[in-house]
Amino acid sequence: MASFKSRLLVAFFSFASASPLYAVGVGMGLAAVDSMSDRAEPAATLQMDFGQSSYSQLYYWGRDYGPVSERNFVASFVFRTPLPEAKFLNLHYGVVASDHTVSLYDNAASKAQVNPPEVEKKSDYNLGGLLGLGVEGKVGVFKASFHWDSQIYLTGSQAIIFLTSARKQTLSLLVGVDL
Repeated sequence: MASFKSRLLVAFFSFASASPLYAVGVGMGLAAVDSMSDRAEPAATLQMDFGQSSYSQLYYWGRDYGPVSERNFVASFVFRTPLPEAKFLNLHYGVVASDHTVSLYDNAASKAQVNPPEVEKKSDYNLGGLLGLGVEGKVGVFKASFHWDSQIYLTGSQAIIFLTSARKQTLSLLVGVDL
């Protein structure tokens, strides 16, 4: 059975290949992700544009501390609308899916073994909404963009009853090219 991450990637790229090719763009860059903590974590990001009004973006980041490995994967489908008062500024809104996986090893040294012992893994999947602002510039086929996006998620099965939520904020700097 395919993992959640591989299904998201297949959906992302199948949508990209099915979209009209007249205004497809690709961008890569760095991001800072704040997950309701006291500091932002560095992340890698990939963006595919589908015309002037929509794009899809992937984020990946993680960290290791002692016997624990943490990996995060976020995929979003976003619509952009220029703000009439500030023509250089775009409003972003859309849907976002995330996967947060924590792996617990027996000890820190067991991660480096060729065949490590059985790993205890826990994955949390979430679906949410996105709202943000972005600035984009273009010179010929090259483009650059800076985004601030805020993502809101329901937190677990109790969220329907207690209406609890979680958020992530991302600051992204991307450089890309129109294909």
